[in-house]
Amino acid sequence: MKKLGLLLVLSLMCLALTISSFAAVDSYSQNFESYEAGTEIKDDLLPDWSLIRATSTGSFIREEGGNKYFAIDAYYHAEYTKKLTEPYVYEVDVYNPDAKFNVSAFFVRAGSERFDVMFGKSTGYEWDGDGNSGFPSVGGSGLLVLPNNGNKLSLVVKTYDESKEYKIGNVRYEATVGADFSKGFETLKFVDDGQTVKVYASDELAFIVEMSDAGTYPVGEETYYKKVVVKDKNGTELGTVNNARVSVDSVLIIGCRESKFNIDNIKIYALEEPNTETYDAVIFMPVIISAVYVLAVLKRRQVA
Repeated sequence: MKKLGLLLVLSLMCLALTISSFAAVDSYSQNFESYEAGTEIKDDLLPDWSLIRATSTGSFIREEGGNKYFAIDAYYHAEYTKKLTEPYVYEVDVYNPDAKFNVSAFFVRAGSERFDVMFGKSTGYEWDGDGNSGFPSVGGSGLLVLPNNGNKLSLVVKTYDESKEYKIGNVRYEATVGADFSKGFETLKFVDDGQTVKVYASDELAFIVEMSDAGTYPVGEETYYKKVVVKDKNGTELGTVNNARVSVDSVLIIGCRESKFNIDNIKIYALEEPNTETYDAVIFMPVIISAVYVLAVLKRRQVA
């Protein structure tokens, strides 16, 4: 009986480990169809997102051709409140009618903490104070993707840089894609397995970002990947950043500075859902082992 009890305990431990190994990201979907056209999205009107609006200019639900979407105006910060610690996929349809470069920023791998910058804290719309990068940038950590100039994607790696006034720097990479974000909605997709982030423009791979060397910096308390290797769609290295500030836990932010753009069909889900048949087989394996052992014990007693 002691052996049976021990086996049952071990089986339950195995079951617990199995269940935890299949922990998934909570699925999220928002297509804005439940809102009335003209609704201003502020305060708590977008569940699961923390919203900051810095100006009186509103961001509203618009409707065109029977489709409702979210039209975001300047100085707006939307932060997904569920930190992503497991592999995930993040999709959002983007329409940026302004063909020139502007700051319509989609963050992944941002941290939760905000850093001091010139006019406040490093939100998704606040200029980071880096006047030497050659382009305007926002936020204090993470990877930013900006759909700009029609069929161009900019990938910005936020860095910790002692030479900057606010210790925030930027390294920028460019890709030309088939999708033209200035002509209509195209899907921006991030596939993040925890070590590598792949960025897609309507299913066309644009960037591969490999992350390593987790650690902390003198400013801030969270842990960041310090080494980031950026590659193009063919796997050719575009550059390496050794002072990256890319969070080990991913916070998603949508930021808008001096620009306007539209989004629709936000989706967040686990990178790999477990195979149902395999999952069921593994789940019931401890039960099967215990049952076989019990039958063996009973048979032995009958023989005795």
